Amino acid sequence: MLGVIIPAHNEEKNIEKVIDNVLACGVKPLHIFVIDNNSTDRTKILSEKKNVNVYEVKRLGYQVALREGLALLDKKQYSQFCIVDGDNEIGRSSVAKALAKASTYDLAVGRRPHVKRMGEIIVNRVVKSLYGVDDLMCGVKSGSLHIYNKKNVLEYGIDLFLLKKLKIERVYNFDIELNPREETKLGNLFMVNIKLIINLIRFLT
Repeated sequence: MLGVIIPAHNEEKNIEKVIDNVLACGVKPLHIFVIDNNSTDRTKILSEKKNVNVYEVKRLGYQVALREGLALLDKKQYSQFCIVDGDNEIGRSSVAKALAKASTYDLAVGRRPHVKRMGEIIVNRVVKSLYGVDDLMCGVKSGSLHIYNKKNVLEYGIDLFLLKKLKIERVYNFDIELNPREETKLGNLFMVNIKLIINLIRFLT
């Protein structure tokens, strides 16, 4: 059984489109979980109108939302997961591809055509060389829930999965279609790059 989690912080402009994309791929509302990460806008209200599950996470942070979402699927005894970011950057065809590969691979990860942040580029190169995962921070990924790392503590999802237990043939990287996005919520570019590198070092040690 597959569950979809949609981490979202103040995404009232995008959340309905994201949910519609997942629904259009054949996922029933019962198996869609919007993780409302301390939103102050209408994200929760608009999500509830789509009859999907909405769980509020008060502590702000993308990593926190992902952790709570995957823990929720684990608690509900789902065997497979799919993560789709709530900013509608991920095109519908890419969501469909992630869903289709969830039962075939331990981890299927979208591969963005361009990664702008130097910190992400460094993380991606290291993770690719060690574990065969091209774009770990891409906003769409799926796979088997048994690779979820319940002890994850690092920012940006760097230790969200048990990468060291992955076999290269069980990893699937796929090119994705991106919708235009006006802004990022990760924060100051310099600080984000520094934090990414620090968390990568912590992950490797």
